[in-house]
Amino acid sequence: MNNKQNKLLDSLNISRDDVLETGYLIHNENIVDVHIICLKFFDQKFSNITRNEKFEEQIGFRITNAKAFNTFLFTDAVDVVVCDKNNKVIATYSSMPVQKATSYYKNGWYIYVFAKKMIKFLNLGTNDYLTIGNYKYI
Repeated sequence: MNNKQNKLLDSLNISRDDVLETGYLIHNENIVDVHIICLKFFDQKFSNITRNEKFEEQIGFRITNAKAFNTFLFTDAVDVVVCDKNNKVIATYSSMPVQKATSYYKNGWYIYVFAKKMIKFLNLGTNDYLTIGNYKYI
């Protein structure tokens, strides 16, 4: 990981061992100034995401091999985006309140968690595409 990635993880108090990769969000082939942190293991997903009491607009999390998501341990509403294996958005949840769960998506593969109101800010919708760009190419 480069210096920028290390500083980001340090600021969020996330261990490098818990992270699969980090990069910039790419929305329909357009680079967006949002850092995405992909977490490796299921148990780290919730502890790393929920301990950040207030989400920053420039940071999001991606969970792989996920069919649904819940906000049971969260302290604030978040935006949730469900994508299939081809990175196509199949569902969005704007300002999803705490203590709620998404529907189950049989074709779901990636779940992105953003600060609330980011779906509207980024103009995300179903049939859009979300991927992650490597820092070295930006």
